Amino acid sequence: MLKIAYKIAQLRKQRHVTQGELAKKIGTTQQTISRLEDSENVKITVHTLARLAMALKAKLSIDLVPQE
Repeated sequence: MLKIAYKIAQLRKQRHVTQGELAKKIGTTQQTISRLEDSENVKITVHTLARLAMALKAKLSIDLVPQE
């Protein structure tokens, strides 16, 4: 989950949005956004990812990759 946590933080910063502002946009707390951006502690639902994508004006893409 390191990659998604990093992407959330980077996109938020590119959009010049604080954790608090993003939290308000998706109806959660700043502490939750901080936790979502922490690669050690990421538990995130598709629903939350969709809300984040909308708030950050981003496209959500989910991919299944076959195991080799």
